[in-house]
Amino acid sequence: MAAAMYAATKVDGVFDRVPVPLRGVFWMKGNGVGEELAVLQNGLFFDTEQLLLTPLGPFGWGWPVGKPAKAPAGGGMYAPALVETGAKTLLGELSAGPDQPPISYSFNFSKGGAGLKLANLDAHRGDLSDTILHGAGYTGCSCLRPICTQTFTLEARPSPLGEGSVWHRGIKIGCCNADCIPFGSYSLVKVIDAEGKPLEPHHAEFIEYMGDVQLFTWSGFAEGAEPATMQRS
Repeated sequence: MAAAMYAATKVDGVFDRVPVPLRGVFWMKGNGVGEELAVLQNGLFFDTEQLLLTPLGPFGWGWPVGKPAKAPAGGGMYAPALVETGAKTLLGELSAGPDQPPISYSFNFSKGGAGLKLANLDAHRGDLSDTILHGAGYTGCSCLRPICTQTFTLEARPSPLGEGSVWHRGIKIGCCNADCIPFGSYSLVKVIDAEGKPLEPHHAEFIEYMGDVQLFTWSGFAEGAEPATMQRS
């Protein structure tokens, strides 16, 4: 599945503009929610703004069919119904209609100093002014969004495997944008490198972690149909 996600999101004219540290396929290691793989390379990087924009698109996200033996927090969020609901909720944003444009994600590295060191992660519906994640609070309940807020970051970690091999996906929660309580953070670990090759020992560790548990992804809309289709591997 990781190899398929890499190949499907390596788009000519797009892939080459994304910085090497952000290319490849990443394992959401330690993520308590039942989701495993993510791709950032199918997006646009703006050099002047130091900003990466990635859409929620086919082969961009990978979910587990079952629960790995060493799933975080005992696998409490890996129940099949929870994983399926989470995937459908995320993918449901893709077909919300013209009045509800699909979600895109922005990684703003401009405030982290020189280089790709630290980014604020936001989600947007439509243009960048319509932020639904980060400052607006992503609580799932519109009445609480101005009160219960979260801050999401992506911070580079040193690694002997090279720049961009390990990132810290920081999550802090709080109230009224005063987010100071760490909750749910995890690591973004590269398992397929920028050239499409397994990055060891990360790749082997991921395979061992998954065991015989399969993965599924959204592979696109069936011709003439609205429902999202899934691809297993």
